[in-house]
Amino acid sequence: MSLRLNKNTFNKISIRLTLGYAMLFILSSAFILFLNYFLFSRSIQTRDQNILLSKSKEYTSIYLKNGSNELEKYLDEEKQGDLDSQYLVRIASPDGRAIFLRLPENLKKNSPELIEKKLSELKYIKGLATFFLKEDSVEEPDELNEYEVAQFTLANGVSLQVARNTDDRDDVLERYLGTILIAMLIVLIFGSIGGFIFSNQALIPVRNLIQAIKSVRAGALSTRVPVKNSNDELDEISHLFNKMAEKIERLVLNMQETLDSVAHDLRTPLTRLKSKAELTLLNPTATVADYKTSLVQTIENTSEIVSFINTLMDISEAEVGVLKLNLVQVNSTVIISEIIDLYSIVAEEKNIKIEFDYMDEFNFFADRNRFKQVLSNLIDNAIKYSEENKTVRIVTKKNYSTFEISVTDQGLGINEHDLPKIWDRLFRSHELKSVKGLGLGLSLVKSICQSHNWNISVKSQHGAGSEFLISIKD
Repeated sequence: MSLRLNKNTFNKISIRLTLGYAMLFILSSAFILFLNYFLFSRSIQTRDQNILLSKSKEYTSIYLKNGSNELEKYLDEEKQGDLDSQYLVRIASPDGRAIFLRLPENLKKNSPELIEKKLSELKYIKGLATFFLKEDSVEEPDELNEYEVAQFTLANGVSLQVARNTDDRDDVLERYLGTILIAMLIVLIFGSIGGFIFSNQALIPVRNLIQAIKSVRAGALSTRVPVKNSNDELDEISHLFNKMAEKIERLVLNMQETLDSVAHDLRTPLTRLKSKAELTLLNPTATVADYKTSLVQTIENTSEIVSFINTLMDISEAEVGVLKLNLVQVNSTVIISEIIDLYSIVAEEKNIKIEFDYMDEFNFFADRNRFKQVLSNLIDNAIKYSEENKTVRIVTKKNYSTFEISVTDQGLGINEHDLPKIWDRLFRSHELKSVKGLGLGLSLVKSICQSHNWNISVKSQHGAGSEFLISIKD
């Protein structure tokens, strides 16, 4: 159980981000701090070496002017002024023999021969060399101390060597290294805490998204993700999820409404279809003609059901914005003329005249078949709800940057209280229920227009006809 808990803990992205931030802080801080340590040590080493070279020149100058006795006096004066800043000074002849040797207090217990040997064996690089000796120290008697040596060679072959231990510099660097390690520990602690807080804050939108997805999965389709309006990538994901969730909710609600509509409105044609088939089968005197009549009626009812379902599906897809549109450039006059030719026979049966007044002819982008559906429904309704010897008028005109198509009839008109409801699915006015229809035509027209971003409006007066106006932005 513990192993599983640890595995789940490390699987959390916040923990992984925290560890990543901590490692990044450690590595970058270590690099910067140790680079600083390296540069600082080089700087202080260069400073000490320059001091050592300067001392060697100073002592050489005193020796050349006044000899070794004056140099001895000068070193004694330096010793009285600062006991800790004593230098090892040696003057050697061209053959390597010591002419002068002055040891600091902490080296006087060492054998002069040993010191002579170490100094004579040194190899100098740019006038500098190093060697190691034990000092007279109570605290660390066996410790080897490093000495830096500067050598200055005179014109006669005599060389002057000045040496000093590096304890002071090593102590400074050791303290500085300790400070660096403490700083790294502080960086690690604050980096880890800051990384954890930052990662937790940064992942709040992700957690909100996870909770919202779980809620939607559980059936709460109205769940939305809080948006901070920070305009970053996570904010964009939240916006996209909310839009997707809204679309899914509308789609599901439309599906439920569609199913309810199908269940309600298919009951009558299915019952009629079933009853006719049963009556024909139960009739012992039924002839072949009766069976044929029954089959014809079955096909008619089936076609009505299929048309009803297809129309409902088109409306649902259009309302949720998933209706596929094949946009092409169409000509208003050509399309309207085709629809008028299609309905001319139906209009002639009722002695209804269809007038087409193309004040302006224009081209626009639309799904050709869907646009035909819109016009077909509007013209079909205009003919269906008009009495004989009336006129249906279609007008196209351009109004500034808008194309307008109007279909006007002289039919029954629409009651004022029914006017807002005519776009609803399956709505049919009580006065018009005697006229055959599904109650889906205008709902489909509205949905297709919305899918094209067109505006459709209606003006109607009971008993004086109706005018439907489609407005298309250029």
